[in-house]
Amino acid sequence: NGGGVGGQASWGAAAPHDRREEGRGLMNFAAKQAHALKSVAKSFPAASTAASKAFAKGMRDQRARVKDLYPAQASVHSDADSKPSCSPVNDLINSARGVFKKDSVFGPGTESVKEAMGKITAEQVGLQEKKNAPKGLIPLPSGPFGRWQKSPSVTYIHIYDCPDFSVGIFCIPENMTIPTHDHPGMTVCSKVLYGKVHTIGYDIVGEPMSSSETLRTKKVVDEVVVEGSVFSLHPESGNIHSFRALESCAILDVLAPPYAPYEGRECTYYKEVALEPPPVDADGLVFLQPMQTPRDFIVRETEYLGEEIDS
Repeated sequence: NGGGVGGQASWGAAAPHDRREEGRGLMNFAAKQAHALKSVAKSFPAASTAASKAFAKGMRDQRARVKDLYPAQASVHSDADSKPSCSPVNDLINSARGVFKKDSVFGPGTESVKEAMGKITAEQVGLQEKKNAPKGLIPLPSGPFGRWQKSPSVTYIHIYDCPDFSVGIFCIPENMTIPTHDHPGMTVCSKVLYGKVHTIGYDIVGEPMSSSETLRTKKVVDEVVVEGSVFSLHPESGNIHSFRALESCAILDVLAPPYAPYEGRECTYYKEVALEPPPVDADGLVFLQPMQTPRDFIVRETEYLGEEIDS
């Protein structure tokens, strides 16, 4: 027996027709639950974050269950999900669904995802106020010090996630940094929605140095990217990178697959180190040593206020 969202269902003895009906019922129930959750989030935004995360995890588990038990039913919904929409944000999600599947080969196929990202604006994802904020400030309409206030941290806006990929936005205040970090076995497509950011990217060269897990790397990206820039990294190319905001900026990210420590995809932070004495093969190499998450690196999550996401 297996549990469904909001109740239990008996899986083992169902006839084929009944199994199709169960699958259809689960999908319909899921859609109703999603709609209800969105209503709660609009009415009680401050209390909705934990419920949203729990609901999203439950829905991912439920969809995987439906896909395993009712492949034909899951295929019907997959076909429906891939239909074009009139929303650039939903178009991006649908494009990612078509590219980032468990059996796909990541790499060249990301061009369609990057093309869809290229059509998304800050306004469509609810960032018009952040984009137009005075230099170094963020909008806090209900804040105690007036309409604008200095941002104390990087902000993350969660838009969508499933087992194959996630979509979200990092808003980085001017002069703040997302430290050097990796994306193990992952592909990331990004777009700068507004602002200007300095990014540095590294390729790993050879195996880690056994004594300290220090990585031999080669710096392959060192550039300033501006509003409208779309770029990507891959499991074997530019997979370790950092960002420093030269102006307050927002970066839209599609991560495929998402971070998942229980599947070996845990984010590791690094710092550049100088080795003494330097290895004989050190010419042109940068040595990165794993470190704990920097204590001054704080990310707070805030509500997504952009185009509605199709359930």
